[in-house]
Amino acid sequence: MAEEFDLPGLTGQLANVIRLLEVGFTKTNGRLDVIALQLQQAEQRHDALAKTEAEHHRQVMEILDEHETSINTLKTDLAQERTKASTAAEVAVAGARRFSTWVAIVVSVAGVVISNLDRILPG
Repeated sequence: MAEEFDLPGLTGQLANVIRLLEVGFTKTNGRLDVIALQLQQAEQRHDALAKTEAEHHRQVMEILDEHETSINTLKTDLAQERTKASTAAEVAVAGARRFSTWVAIVVSVAGVVISNLDRILPG
């Protein structure tokens, strides 16, 4: 049976197949190395972007905290000013009531005095 095969031709074809397989594996390994390098670079870019995003987030949160503090301060100031205005209005109303009471008393006394002038003054 060994006579049926052409051994020198078969060994050449096997060598050719082995060479083709080695070339294919070398190309595949090269492509896998390129893909691995691209993945590594993508991870580095992702890490850099994540750091930048974290820094920007921190800065924005600081600015928002400053704004929140300013808003709370303004709310407190506004409440104090409203309280002062309310107190001033109450004082003004009380003063106006006292003034109008005294004006009414003076006018009443003046009316009584004027109506009784003939009794008070001789003659």
